[in-house]
Amino acid sequence: MINKQKNDERIELLRQIGDKYQLSDIGTNVDDFKKINAEYHAHILMVGGFSAGKSALLNKYIGKSILNESQSPETAFASELKFSESERILAVLNDGNIEEVADANSLSSESEKISNLVYYVDSENIKLHADYTMVDTPGFDSGLERHNQALMQYIGKGTAYILVVDCERGTVSESALNFLNEVINYSTDIAVVITKCDKKIPSEVEKIREYISNLLLANTGMELPVITTSIFDEDVVEKLNKLVVGFDAQYLYDKNITSQVDYIKELLIKSLTVIQSSASCDTKTIEEEIAKREEAKNVLLKNIEEKRRKIRSDVRNTMKSTIIADVSSTLESQVNALARVALTSPDMLQQRLVEIVRPILIRHIEEYTEISTASFVKGLNVSSLENLGEDINIGETLTNIYEKIKDMTDRKMIKMPNLGKAGNLAEVGSKTGLGSTLYRSVTSALAITTSAIAPIFELLIVFLPDIINLLKGLFSESKEDKAANAIRKDVIPQVVSKLNNELDTPLQEMESQMIEGVVATIQELIDTENKALEVAKMQLTDELEKHSHFLNGIQEDIDFVKGV
Repeated sequence: MINKQKNDERIELLRQIGDKYQLSDIGTNVDDFKKINAEYHAHILMVGGFSAGKSALLNKYIGKSILNESQSPETAFASELKFSESERILAVLNDGNIEEVADANSLSSESEKISNLVYYVDSENIKLHADYTMVDTPGFDSGLERHNQALMQYIGKGTAYILVVDCERGTVSESALNFLNEVINYSTDIAVVITKCDKKIPSEVEKIREYISNLLLANTGMELPVITTSIFDEDVVEKLNKLVVGFDAQYLYDKNITSQVDYIKELLIKSLTVIQSSASCDTKTIEEEIAKREEAKNVLLKNIEEKRRKIRSDVRNTMKSTIIADVSSTLESQVNALARVALTSPDMLQQRLVEIVRPILIRHIEEYTEISTASFVKGLNVSSLENLGEDINIGETLTNIYEKIKDMTDRKMIKMPNLGKAGNLAEVGSKTGLGSTLYRSVTSALAITTSAIAPIFELLIVFLPDIINLLKGLFSESKEDKAANAIRKDVIPQVVSKLNNELDTPLQEMESQMIEGVVATIQELIDTENKALEVAKMQLTDELEKHSHFLNGIQEDIDFVKGV
């Protein structure tokens, strides 16, 4: 059972100390955390190819036929399973609203506005694992981008994965391997179920299991648990329960939730330390210090605007042309293969174009995020923030924060661009007094990558059908060489042209989100320090005999917070 109460108790203690010193930002962070903590639920995603047998396995696990086992790709949704004695189906819409559904099989016309379905079922196995929400997902090789988006919404949110493989196919598809390599950056709680094993004799099943185990090890670098079963296996429920028990719900919770308590704790300690170090200054000195920080902030924000313009010029244009060139050359190299696919089915051509272009976009967007962030941070001129106070050792703070970030990276809690070694970071921090915030911003900015990729994928879904429709008649009557010529002269130029016209807006939005995140965090730190100094100035007006008691009280509170 996930222990949320401990974090609720810790966060309330931090709120009490924050309220004592009128640190309103701490109270806001606490309120946000309590909502996230209350709503948190670990997820187990059943993933795999379309018609791999995911829904059939889950129906067997539930103990009744709740999920439709023969849905067409167009009517498939991510379906969450939760326990309730009162069974019902809810549709979660893209706008956040929720509607009750009488029959999930009648939703095909509503597909575009539905995010996912929630099935409340009276099942002892679902009740047994109350820490998890099991999710039946659409096949990620269905060719529909809506299904990819349905999967992406769960990545990075405390998720474990059960990959379902059809024994009759005897292998793991390329799309499944690509998916595992993507999610392994966020979660190592992954297991594999080879189903429909009743279709093969035991010796063949064992050979398939060994082959798949070795294939996954070679592609992921991990020895994943692999079981074999079928819906006719009398031990299938017990096997699935063992897989679920093998996941660590508390670890997923701590990785995603407890780390946020620690961040608020460190922020509170920093604020109290600034108050303590500034409390011995007279009013005039503090006012001068605030003015100096305000001036430095203005210089910094001006410099940020200059860097923003330079990034747009140097990186975005280069990245766009690189993407276009890569897409064009890759498609050109596969013209003959695309022609053969086109002669088979125009719809399969559309699916294959998406499969080719998708990894190119992912790779370049990740490179774009890393290059832009590194260029922004490394080239930032923050010399105006030097010598803001000998009592505030920002260099030491930077070193401590960097080591914590490095530890989180080593444990795969976050993924951080390669921005330099610890010694270099400490040197930057000691000279500027700002490095700690910048590098903390870098790690939070990376979360933008996933959300920024989705709009570009949607472009493919928007313009590819029009291109394919123009050529359907041609492909139905052409030989392979004529089809290849049509792809080279018509399809590829139109794909490249559409990308060239449409890439600017997604790249600009991603860049703006990333840089604005850094800017907001920089200003938050400076404002926090200024507010702390203002609190200290207010305390200086108290009677002199209370001053010593005040300093001692802060130290006691700092020691208390460190122990929370």
